[in-house]
Amino acid sequence: MSGIFPETVLRTNRLTLRPFTHGDIEDTRSACSDEVTQRWLPLPRPYTREDATAWCTEVAHALREGGDGIHFAIADTSSDRLLGTVGLKKTDWRARVSEVGYWVAPWARGRGGAGSRPRPPACWENGC
Repeated sequence: MSGIFPETVLRTNRLTLRPFTHGDIEDTRSACSDEVTQRWLPLPRPYTREDATAWCTEVAHALREGGDGIHFAIADTSSDRLLGTVGLKKTDWRARVSEVGYWVAPWARGRGGAGSRPRPPACWENGC
């Protein structure tokens, strides 16, 4: 059994979860170059503009299209600035389970949103 998550946009009052776009490249490069982000994630070092371009325009989309999961850009609803990412990955369609992964950009940390960020995609996936 295999599947593909539909490309979708999820919104709360403060956040929009949407596909990555070309407009996210520089913020992705900056956030993924951050020392704290690098400490916790297996990212290229240094994380280059080419790495960010590939993620935002190809890789994140290919993972969804290939059935692995879905990776959302977390953006501020009012400005559309990238604040981080949350994704469902390593999806086992037969068991209907996915791993959740996320990172929060340095400029978005300390605002109390990280704990709520996995909730919208998890509820969307599970129908809550």
